[in-house]
Amino acid sequence: MIADLVDLKHADSNKNLEVIWTMNLNGALGSSTSSNLQRALNGIDQSFTQSPYIKTTN
Repeated sequence: MIADLVDLKHADSNKNLEVIWTMNLNGALGSSTSSNLQRALNGIDQSFTQSPYIKTTN
């Protein structure tokens, strides 16, 4: 799984977006859907834990 955060506020006139953060999760999928989902969620949580400079707003 790969996810990028882009800077939408500063797109240029050609609508090019600067990628400011990338997350990449690797691993084999197993036969258990619930296990695959939990591993993905854990990986997403860990990527944000390792990037404390990223702030969320509600």
